[in-house]
Amino acid sequence: MSGAPRSSLLVVSDLHLGSALRPPMTERSYQMIDKLDAELEQFLRYHLSNPAMTEEGDKLPWTLVFNGDTIDFLHMGLTVAEHIQLEAEEAMYGLSFVRRRSRWKLQEISKYHHRAFKALAHFIEAGNQIVFVVGNHDADLWFEKVRRDLRSLLARHTSRPKAAKRAIHFAPWFYYEEGRVYIEHGHRFDAYSTFPDPLSPVDSETGELKPTFGHWGLRYFCNPVPTLPIHDLEHWGAGDFIRWAWTKAGVGLVSLVAFYINFLWRYLKDTAEARLHNSQQGQGSGKGQSPRIKRRGRRLARFAKKAQIKLSRVRELDQLREAHVGASLGRFALAAHMDKILIVILSGIGLLVLTTVLAGWMLYLSLAIGAVFLSLTWVGLARLRPMQDPHPYMSEVAHKIGEITDVPLVVLGHTHKPVLERDGEVKWLNPGSWEHLPRSEGHAPNAPCTCSAKFGVVKGEGEAMEVGLYQWCSAKKSADLILNLQGDEQDVLGKLSELPEGG
Repeated sequence: MSGAPRSSLLVVSDLHLGSALRPPMTERSYQMIDKLDAELEQFLRYHLSNPAMTEEGDKLPWTLVFNGDTIDFLHMGLTVAEHIQLEAEEAMYGLSFVRRRSRWKLQEISKYHHRAFKALAHFIEAGNQIVFVVGNHDADLWFEKVRRDLRSLLARHTSRPKAAKRAIHFAPWFYYEEGRVYIEHGHRFDAYSTFPDPLSPVDSETGELKPTFGHWGLRYFCNPVPTLPIHDLEHWGAGDFIRWAWTKAGVGLVSLVAFYINFLWRYLKDTAEARLHNSQQGQGSGKGQSPRIKRRGRRLARFAKKAQIKLSRVRELDQLREAHVGASLGRFALAAHMDKILIVILSGIGLLVLTTVLAGWMLYLSLAIGAVFLSLTWVGLARLRPMQDPHPYMSEVAHKIGEITDVPLVVLGHTHKPVLERDGEVKWLNPGSWEHLPRSEGHAPNAPCTCSAKFGVVKGEGEAMEVGLYQWCSAKKSADLILNLQGDEQDVLGKLSELPEGG
């Protein structure tokens, strides 16, 4: 992609088309679909009417980069279809993550979001390009036939389908323009969302996506518990889960625990091969590189060749990835908060033993020592726990990526939190998310804007390159600049802390 013309970039992250398609489908579900389609349609129409311009006054085409989680195969949970015969496990847990199910999901999403697909097709037909960077919710785009289907579904709304297909590109890992920008979704740095091997997320034997904590949790825990508000989970802490679980008292609570244990067991079992491979790789076979490592090396070489970037840089980028939750039994236990459960159980046993065999000052001293020890253990283990919110770490990752690739701008999404900041010579942009746009309340045309949809714009290159974080206003049907970085100057037009994050 580095050889592409230096068109102006529109960067939209975490659009989540299809996330509302979960049973039971209500009138509210259809309203959310219509609202997201209408906003995307207006957004594209606005930028067709307001193209970027060269200094000579010539129009520049847009390259619209969807930075991952564009089509929400993961949350899309419809299972009822006359031409689909559900397997027994699918009837209980929802559709599996095999290619044929991904293709069906894409067809259904295109039907419900037909306005969005037509708007994207019109945007392409006007001479612009679209790049789909793959995220964790649309990892199904690793399937070649799913990519082919998406091209066809968009191109059929144009008068020149072949030309339209050539304007649609996919970046399974990252989008890169030498000396200008590096764009990656960001789930590689989230232990709960990354695959055992992000460069090979499809099992060659089963043809199914490999397990991530998020995928397996959605299917084996969230799907059987329809009352769980999956769109709010990223904001929840332990207290929120406890308060929600408290409403599931009695038989419901027992079922809830059973589903959770079943999910943890399945994830632990299905990541066993990856743990075994990690163990063998750490010990070393003494016989040179294994076939698996050689295949992985060839994948890295293909990424480097396609992106026209040095292989040594691609290898460094690969090393930045976060280990997945199931990489070791200890890491899995911490991620599942088993340490907390064990500490609570041991505390209860210890309290019972101490109050039985001791009395007086010996009892109080023992209880004090035990409380300090357990508190230090609790805090120490918490520091080892995989981060549930990788956002605070993203700035450091962006800086490292910028140094490796020698680009002035690094774009990372995934966390849904809009950011534009500078760290030395490297700018980091997170365009935020559109996922909660269909659920947000609008505002009066003359009222202060509270719209949640953010996006990034990149114009020019070199010292003249300008990067802006914008807010799409649903009421005014226009884009407002929030923060702008150009050269060594920074213009702050709004405080991000005062703006809605949109997810």
